[in-house]
Parts: sequence; C-alpha cells; structure tokens
Amino acid sequence: MNYIKYGPEQIPMPVYIIHGAIHEKHASELIKHCVPRLESGAHFRAEKGTFTSDQHLTRNSDVHFFSDEVLEKRMFGFAKAASHALGLDYKITCSEDFQFTSYEGKRKQHYGWHIDGEPNVNNMRRWTGGGPPKNMGETMDPWLSGTVRKLSASIILNEDFEGGEMRFRWFHDEIKESKVLAKKGDAIFFPSNLQHMVSPVTEGTRYSIVKWFGGPPVR
Repeated sequence: MNYIKYGPEQIPMPVYIIHGAIHEKHASELIKHCVPRLESGAHFRAEKGTFTSDQHLTRNSDVHFFSDEVLEKRMFGFAKAASHALGLDYKITCSEDFQFTSYEGKRKQHYGWHIDGEPNVNNMRRWTGGGPPKNMGETMDPWLSGTVRKLSASIILNEDFEGGEMRFRWFHDEIKESKVLAKKGDAIFFPSNLQHMVSPVTEGTRYSIVKWFGGPPVR
C-alpha cells in the first residue's frame, strides 16, 4: 500500500495505491465477461449541459457496467482505508456500480483531463424517479439520492499494452502534474475532485475497472 511521493522534495501526491486489490483469476474472468458487452463511454459536457458518447471529444473509451458482491465488499473496505490514509476521513456510505473500461491501442483511445465529482452540498444528487439522468446532479439509483461522489478508484486488470498512463494534477504552492505507473492488480484511489486523465493507449488494449464511492456532502 503506497501513499505516492512526488519529485525531489517528496511532495505528497493525493493518490493512494493498494497492490493486489483483485485476484488475477478474478480479473481474467471479468475481462472475458465484459468485453463482449462493451458500449461507447459517455462524458458529461458542462458547457452543453448534457451527456455525450461522441468518441471524438474528451472521452474515447468503451465501457460496461456491472455488479459484483464479492469485489464490492473488498473495495469498500479498501476505500475507507484509502480515505483515512489520504487524510480525507470521508464518511463513505454508498458506491456506484463497477464500470469496466477498455482503451484500444488501434484507436488510440484515451480520456482527457476531467474530474469525477465534487463533495460539496451544491453537487448533491437527486433521484430521477427511474428515468435517465440529464446531468451529474441526477441519478437513476434511489440509494444515491442526497449523496455526492467523494472517492474514485481505478483497478488495472492487465499489463499487455503500451501507453495508457494515469496522470494527475493538483495544487501544492503551484500546480503539480505527475503520472502513476500502476501494475496489474493495483487499485488507484484518489479524491473524486482531483483532476486526472488516461493518456492514449498506443499498443494492445488497456482494461480497468472504475468505481466511485460517495456519502453525505461536505458542507
């Protein structure tokens, strides 16, 4: 388990890695199950106030959402440990479905700079009543009503690809930027409002699982 240190001054990067977060057999089974079910990933465009799956914009990746009770319990415990290690001590009460994500090298797939959410009260989610959400302030899941995204996680499922590094930006006296070279089975935890990206994959296909943890807003 690592709290990442960055640069010659050993400035803490607000990212926490747990090694061996998923068993190799489990990762292989998920790849086999999810790849045939992939669809174009959507991205919320704040300037347009709508979601889009246009692969020529910020996001170019394919996804499949799924649930997994065994992995859910494992990741929930890791999320609480990561929140404490990062000095956040968030109250985490809920999580969203797992998102399996594929970045194909042939298409140079990537995900540009973005954040996953903000923990403050202005971003508290409202239940749509079952209809599709129109923006990041709405949710189809009633158990997420009244909550915000607080902590994000990305689990790397394979290593046979080139490119696809996760990069992060944060402020420490000035804007800092660095990349995380994660290994197969690593879970990368970070605050959901931390700016991050996945650089273009150039060879092979990068498979990962994304998970978001939430709770009551920080007021």
